[in-house]
Amino acid sequence: MNVWQYVSVFLLAGVKFIFSFPFTAGMGLWTTYFLTLSGGVAGVAVFSYFGNEIGGWISRKTGRKRKSSPFSRRRKTVHFWKKFGLLGVAILLPFISPPVGVGVAIAFREEPKRIIGFFAASLAIWGLLFSVFKEVLIEWIA
Repeated sequence: MNVWQYVSVFLLAGVKFIFSFPFTAGMGLWTTYFLTLSGGVAGVAVFSYFGNEIGGWISRKTGRKRKSSPFSRRRKTVHFWKKFGLLGVAILLPFISPPVGVGVAIAFREEPKRIIGFFAASLAIWGLLFSVFKEVLIEWIA
């Protein structure tokens, strides 16, 4: 294993959690679990506390203004939030990515501590499931 593989898995887990698992080839179950979990929680924490600053910095560097989402997408997001709340977003987090999940939670005025708590618990459960699935799949293929 080289250090860059660990760093890339850690960083990728913070941005798109589910896509980090294919890059854990050759890593053991617990290494995969703790590396993806720590990367995912670190990404959630960074985006919870610094998401607005990061978005503004990207907009200034690219010269593009933030576009608002179409009305139907906003309406669906509001409907989903009213029905499932922070817990629903936390459950879907690996599939929608930490930055998007945090953005939705912040848009509905959730506190960063609460976001990190719910999302860390969700990532812990999903991370264990994906890590075990990866190990079972490797055993099955080999």
